[in-house]
Amino acid sequence: MNKILSAVYKRLPLFLILCMLFTTSLSSIALAETEITPVTGVTLDQLELCLTEGGEGVVLMATVGPEDASNKTVTWSSSDEMVATVDNGLVTPLALGTTIITVTTVDGGYTATCDVTISEMLAILVPVTGITLDQSELSLVEKGEAGILTATVEPEDASDKTITWSSSDETIAVVSAGTITPVAVGAAIITATTADGAHTATCDIVVGEAQITSVPVTGITLDQPELSLTEGGEVGILTATVEPEDATNLEVIWSSSDEMVAIVDDGIVTPLVPGTAVITATTVDGEFIATCEVTINKALLMPTIALTGANPEHPLTRDESDEIIIDYAVNEDYPWYYSATYSEEGYDAYIAGNSFTRQANVSNIAFIVTGQGVFSFDYMTSTRGTGSGYALYYNINQPIDSSNYKSSKNYSNRSFFRGATPWTNEEVSIEPGYLDEQGQATVYIAYYRDNVDADNENMVAIANVCFISGRKQMALTIDNKDYGYVTDADNHTYSESENIINYESGDIVEFTAVPEDGARFYGWVDGDGRFLTTDETYSFMISSDTSLKAVFAADGHYAAHRNGEFYTDDGGGLAQALTDAQPGDIISMLENQTLSEDATVPSGAILYIPYSATFDSDGNADGSKDAGLYNASTKIATAAKTYRTLTINSGVTLTVNGTLNIGSIIGRPGQDYQGHTSGWHGKIENHGNIIIANEGVLDCWGIITGDGAVIAENGGVVCEPFIVYDFSGGSNTVDLYFDGQSPFKQYAMQNIQSQLVLHFGSRLYARCNLYASSAYNKTDAVFIGEGGLYGLKEGTVVTRTYDGGEYIDTNTDIGKATYVFDGGMNFASLSMPIAGAAISTEDVDFPIPYNWEIVLKDGECGVKGRIKFMPGATLRVESGADLTVSGTLFVLDGLIQSQMSGKYYPTTEELQSKAFSASGQLIANGTLTVEQGAIFGGIVQTETTNEDPATIIFQSGSILDSKDIKDGGKGAYNANTSIFDLPARAYIHDFIDGGYSLRQLYPGRTYEAYDSAVWTVDGYTMKYAKLLSAGEENVDFIVDGKPYGWTIVDVPLNESRIGSWDTAGYVYHNVQVVNKTIYDETDSTRTVVGDDNSLGEIESCGDVVFTVDITETGIGYGYQVTYVAGNADPIVLTADAEGQYTISEVKNDVTIIVTSCKLGDINFDGEIDNADLVQLRKTLAKILTPEDLQFIAADINRDGEIDNGDLVMLRKHLAKVIEIS
Repeated sequence: MNKILSAVYKRLPLFLILCMLFTTSLSSIALAETEITPVTGVTLDQLELCLTEGGEGVVLMATVGPEDASNKTVTWSSSDEMVATVDNGLVTPLALGTTIITVTTVDGGYTATCDVTISEMLAILVPVTGITLDQSELSLVEKGEAGILTATVEPEDASDKTITWSSSDETIAVVSAGTITPVAVGAAIITATTADGAHTATCDIVVGEAQITSVPVTGITLDQPELSLTEGGEVGILTATVEPEDATNLEVIWSSSDEMVAIVDDGIVTPLVPGTAVITATTVDGEFIATCEVTINKALLMPTIALTGANPEHPLTRDESDEIIIDYAVNEDYPWYYSATYSEEGYDAYIAGNSFTRQANVSNIAFIVTGQGVFSFDYMTSTRGTGSGYALYYNINQPIDSSNYKSSKNYSNRSFFRGATPWTNEEVSIEPGYLDEQGQATVYIAYYRDNVDADNENMVAIANVCFISGRKQMALTIDNKDYGYVTDADNHTYSESENIINYESGDIVEFTAVPEDGARFYGWVDGDGRFLTTDETYSFMISSDTSLKAVFAADGHYAAHRNGEFYTDDGGGLAQALTDAQPGDIISMLENQTLSEDATVPSGAILYIPYSATFDSDGNADGSKDAGLYNASTKIATAAKTYRTLTINSGVTLTVNGTLNIGSIIGRPGQDYQGHTSGWHGKIENHGNIIIANEGVLDCWGIITGDGAVIAENGGVVCEPFIVYDFSGGSNTVDLYFDGQSPFKQYAMQNIQSQLVLHFGSRLYARCNLYASSAYNKTDAVFIGEGGLYGLKEGTVVTRTYDGGEYIDTNTDIGKATYVFDGGMNFASLSMPIAGAAISTEDVDFPIPYNWEIVLKDGECGVKGRIKFMPGATLRVESGADLTVSGTLFVLDGLIQSQMSGKYYPTTEELQSKAFSASGQLIANGTLTVEQGAIFGGIVQTETTNEDPATIIFQSGSILDSKDIKDGGKGAYNANTSIFDLPARAYIHDFIDGGYSLRQLYPGRTYEAYDSAVWTVDGYTMKYAKLLSAGEENVDFIVDGKPYGWTIVDVPLNESRIGSWDTAGYVYHNVQVVNKTIYDETDSTRTVVGDDNSLGEIESCGDVVFTVDITETGIGYGYQVTYVAGNADPIVLTADAEGQYTISEVKNDVTIIVTSCKLGDINFDGEIDNADLVQLRKTLAKILTPEDLQFIAADINRDGEIDNGDLVMLRKHLAKVIEIS
């Protein structure tokens, strides 16, 4: 420095040098007096900066510290000057990317930095002002080419040019992105609407009828001009070719010139009998024809000639027959022959020669008899069951053929001579008018077939042909002739005690019994002492010497009869008849009777208590709507319809080793009560005991009342009507069943109103008699006993009591039945065929209705089938019983339904008004176990306490949270569907705070009874298909023209329940999961929540640990997990490194909420579009701050940040380059 100054000084004038030296001296003096302050640091006013590509720059302000630093000079730099530059703090954005701006102090080199992000230039939002279409009208052709509309959004630089397209009538035309597809003839308006501003433009569309260019037919040919077939052999196939190939109408009509020879169907020619026929194919368009001459050759007969005709070792005629001349080959092609295959003891079968063939034909066999008499034969058929053909016919003096089979002797009864018929006897009277000059007549029996099709085996057979001729003697006895007489068809009167009348064999004998005033006709008895009938007129064909007795007496004289022997009260009446009874006897009451001493119905004998004066060996008859004996009530018949009553005195036992049949009119046509005692009936007033011994049968169509007991011992059988009183018709019944529902929910078995006791080994049969499809559908199903709905274990005794005073107003004649099972049992299944469908409880949840109470008193019991206790029904598990559920057991909270054909389950109000609960009741005083995989739903009550507690055991894997349970369904004419959730619940005692609450029960837990606290159920919620009135909106579906809408109702109950439970010393908290989307709270398909068995219920202070996974349908979705403990605010959860969520030390009920949304759908409108792109740009520009779930939607690449990477992915998705996943 001094050297430089010296050089300068040499070049300056002396005066200036002096001045400079003086000044320098002064400066040196000043510097000596002032201290220099160093720099200690530097800061910037912004640590981060977001700029827009090509946009305005921003000035960063640097502050050098300390404030009095001597040298505050700084320098600026950018880490990437391709992205942004800096000049004296002014940051200029150049291109997309990030860079770091650094300021550095000259003194000390201190630095400060700012992270700078350069984003894409945000467009200036230009609003839409309007829209136009390039066409205001457009004509199209039905199902023709599509039309295209082009929309122009104004102004041209509008920011959002999104358009939605719509059609005013999509049955006429549909539109997609401006492309219009014509559907049907008509008019529609196509509208284009802008997303921004909802501006619209329209185009009128007219769809016209398509003009079809018709190509006419010019001719037709067949592939074969001639065809040779064999009768009954394989079919031939003809192929027709219509010309030209592209003709509009290629339809062809086929015909045969002789359908007795051959028939044709769509070119398939079926040969019938030998001959020729011309097959013609005719075009519908132009009626062009082509023909084929078909020759049907005679078939070679099967080698049955050796079997044809009489077989001496197996004769067709009976030994006692008069002479018969037989022609086995009236139709030579089809002779009759003996068949060992179809023969059996007592029947040497001769088969029609045309059996097993496959063409229309007839096979006659002829029997020539001499003189007047009775011709009889046994027949058996296995043919088609419908139509006039395929039946065995018989005629006198004329063979059966196609011209006369409809006038044959049995044509009016042909249904008995076709189908599958077992061996049956038929008698034909050979009257004098049938005899020729030689005094002979010919009886023809034939199998007539009028087509190629046949059911079953396609055969008929006869056996035991017999002809009896000559004069026969009738010995007519009139018992007590002073009380009546007999007339015949020729108006002869017979009034003597003994009358001998001569007839010719084959004569029809008809007698009518005429009682005198004050007298009564008691019936006809044959010569063997068999009781025949009480009908006053009796007729038959005589074929042997015969004895017949007409029994008269004063009205009320006879009390009973045993076969043809009659008993008076003075002669011991019914008691003496039973004393005299032998196997095979039928004892019938004629007047009301009383048993004062023990009596027995012997094995093989029947005691019949009639429903009318007409003797009916079956003991029952189907009811009808017509006036008269069989007129039936829509409900259970009153006591006024009791015909005869047997009273059993106290201390007296009637032992039934045979059959006790109490008769009745049963059922009624129509949709009323079904299978019930509906009219006249017999009755037993029982004050003693009726014992149904081993192999004994009680067939109770009528009524048993009284304070006595009916006891079925091991091997005894009891049959009782199964009364259905919400029957809604055959079609509804079948439709409900195939919809997975029981076709009825209200039924009763109550004809035996005395105490009924069933021992192990006995069976109670339900006799179902439903009127459906214009016919009674009858079936017997085991209800209690082996193979029944209620199966008994060895040693078990069931006792049923009936209380007719417990009823509801809509069914006052249906009382309450209580079944007590003392010993082990199982709820299993039963099956009833109704209208052709096998209704099985294995396929539906079988209902136990309000009028049933089931008490399990003792033993090991099980639910193996599917059972549901309906509102009002009760199941009690007493302290000595263990009930294990391995199937399904539901106990309903309540039920509300629409009617089906006027029938519905009783309402809450109807049940409660008669002191029935409006819910199903389950009272567990013993042990209830639900096994792994078994299903249980409903509330469990108890009457026990912790001193001798009942126990509920839910094994791990048991199903206790059933949702969307369906009761009812869609029938042919109505719908009565109800849908509800039915979790397992109980009234739980909290031993920590002493409180109680109704809580859900969970698998893997054991609960013990705590006390018999009484508590209240407020109500239940149910969704059901409501039948809507005309004009009502919200129609969801239609059945048989009737509108239905789904309706959710809250039904108040306010009913008391009993008993509380605790968790065996443990405190548990409910853990509920709500899995939904931001769009639909019911959509749980996007994620699945897994757990370590802590979901559902968690021990107090335990940890809830779970995972959340995206499902296949949730690909492209993100989700947020929150939870609410008790009434606290929601808390957001974050998964750990292993993807698990943890809620620690749970001390309250917890609700976990998983909410899903589409990644990229930032505005939550359900669509990923430009609107979401704008939202994301505003977020990046910090104009918008996303909420929690919006952050998840915007974080498209799932890296935990919202940045340009998410923006790139969204742009690529909108450009359809990638799918967000």
